[in-house]
Amino acid sequence: MRFAVFIDDLLGRKCIIPEQDLCGDPVEVFDADSWETALDRIDPPGESYSPALLCLPIHAAYITYIDDIDMMLIIGCDVTKTQTEGVSLIYDPLGMKKRKMLNREIREGSILTL
Repeated sequence: MRFAVFIDDLLGRKCIIPEQDLCGDPVEVFDADSWETALDRIDPPGESYSPALLCLPIHAAYITYIDDIDMMLIIGCDVTKTQTEGVSLIYDPLGMKKRKMLNREIREGSILTL
C-alpha cells in the first residue's frame, strides 16, 4: 500500500495517510505493508505522545502522534476517553447537544489496528 507523509494544518506536525486520500502536496511518498509499519516513518515529538487515528468530519482518516493537549485542541473541549483492548476512543460527550457535525462510524474490522 502507498502512503504519504504530510504536515497537518491543525497540529502542524507530520502525519501519515494513504496516498490516494491526500489532498495537497506530500512531504514524502512510500510503500508499507500496514498502517503500523507506515507509522514508523515518523517519530513521536516527545515521550508523552501516543499514536492516534484522527477521524475528523469531512477529512480522510490519518495517523499521527498526539498528547493530551493536542486532544483538547482537536476535540475543542475537555475530552472523555473510553478504553477498549488497548485503544482509547476520545470524544466530546456533549457533541450532539452542541450540534457538532457527526463523524464517520467506527466499527470492528476497520483497516487500522494499532
